[in-house]
Amino acid sequence: MLSDTLGVSMLVDLLAEPASAGAAGFATESTVLGPFYAAGSPEREYGASIVERPSGDLTWYTGHVTDTDGNPIAGATLDVWQNADDMFYAVQNSGAPPDNLRGVFRTRPDGSFAFLGVRPTDYPIPDDGPVGQLLGRTGRHPWRPAHIHVIVSAPGYQSVATHIFDADSKYLTSDAVFAVKASLVRTFERHEPGTAAGRGDAPPGVPPGQPWYSLSHDFRLSRAAG
Repeated sequence: MLSDTLGVSMLVDLLAEPASAGAAGFATESTVLGPFYAAGSPEREYGASIVERPSGDLTWYTGHVTDTDGNPIAGATLDVWQNADDMFYAVQNSGAPPDNLRGVFRTRPDGSFAFLGVRPTDYPIPDDGPVGQLLGRTGRHPWRPAHIHVIVSAPGYQSVATHIFDADSKYLTSDAVFAVKASLVRTFERHEPGTAAGRGDAPPGVPPGQPWYSLSHDFRLSRAAG
């Protein structure tokens, strides 16, 4: 956490990442892994929900995983985790199901993926120790802009640990860990009950009469060296 708030983690990320990453025709940009990643998330089916208890505004996430030329990658793995509307990740909250808002998905033959999650919320990083003292002495806040974490990988390709940031967050320009990259910022679309989103009515898992959000985002992977 101290490395993240000092900007060291993002400096290492920037030095390791090609300058063209995130540009058209190049790989998705990486960003910090963060301290709340936990290995061993359950593998879930295409379109399944990672919401194991009420955790926020339901959101239908879709997209494709491709190579840098736009060719679909079948069987790519997306390891997903996010915080709930109480601002905690499952690993922070002993009262939450341990696999809440976590899951591993694999792309279909056309490279597509889909799952039901929640719209992420802004949250403060833990600031009750040396990190909090550092932030206080430098006049900085502990807040992170709303985001969802994804590690995308596939055999023969370079994996990427990245975020999708909510364009409506007020902390995009002052992220406590300096992790925001413009290519990773996206707009969440709100849908009123019964309205369509190019896929028919509300996706599976959204109760009748409840508004929901959608987000479409594609990931591009570079081929592994050698």
